[in-house]
Amino acid sequence: MINTIMPARGGKKILKIIIIILALAIIALAVNISGFWTFLNWPLNKLIAGTPDGSCYVSSDCKIAPTTCGVCDCGQAVNKNWQAYCPFKNRQIIHCKMCPSVQARCLNYACRTEKVIPSQPNPNANLNIQPQVAVTNADLAAQLKSKADLTETAPVEIPLPASIKAGQIQKYFIFGDLYLALVLQPSMNVLLPDVPVNYTAPWVGVLAARKNDTTWTQILRLSDQVQTDKNNPYYLWLKGNKIFLSVVDQNGAGSGEGMMKVLTLDNQNHWVLDGCYYFNGTYTDGDYFIFSQYLDKAEPRPLSECSNLRWE
Repeated sequence: MINTIMPARGGKKILKIIIIILALAIIALAVNISGFWTFLNWPLNKLIAGTPDGSCYVSSDCKIAPTTCGVCDCGQAVNKNWQAYCPFKNRQIIHCKMCPSVQARCLNYACRTEKVIPSQPNPNANLNIQPQVAVTNADLAAQLKSKADLTETAPVEIPLPASIKAGQIQKYFIFGDLYLALVLQPSMNVLLPDVPVNYTAPWVGVLAARKNDTTWTQILRLSDQVQTDKNNPYYLWLKGNKIFLSVVDQNGAGSGEGMMKVLTLDNQNHWVLDGCYYFNGTYTDGDYFIFSQYLDKAEPRPLSECSNLRWE
């Protein structure tokens, strides 16, 4: 008799335990749906995710992501592999301010948040009045004459020509009333994460646009004497009321070294070769492209050693 009753009692006990577990699970789920557990997100995020990782080598290493588990967290620039840990859904109904239009960018090996500068709307865009006038070297000279500042800026939202990929551009500038952009090609010295390593760029050089333009002007095209030269425009800067452009090939001893050509505008508004240098012999850290403007850190070479660049 005992042997036949005990299993039944044991089965009832197990059933009760299962029912209790299910009930607790349902209660926990209901409480979570109500948002009760959200207060645990903050300590769990600190404990598990830790301090947001903002390290990077290139801008594609960065992203804009929430870091605090807050309802109105617009996010900050962090490494693309870092994730906040927020296991409990926040069900609060709160009116949040609109998040600003920003993007992440790598600067000095740290992810930074930069405001996206949209192109200015053209009031004549939908009117059949006149086509957009291309930017010329004379416009650059006019900015020089007006002593306009040349400063690096966040990417500009102007549609690119079909022959240019967005990933080819690492540097944008504001020069008075103009925007400028440097279009690169993949090389042993230049890593473009969003462009295939073996990609053959149809166009390399400098783009320009006015602040109310809807398209870019291909103002300066650079080309190689032979395909393996891989000349790339590195940086633009002003000195002595002149504008300079550094262009570096991959014909160095390695570690990012190459022959650097420095171009400038002459009195007739033509780009001319102003100097020839061996680049990167003393480069240590910081922004690889910005470093090219420090000509005192480069090794001067005869102009004849920089004859593998063509421009128009």
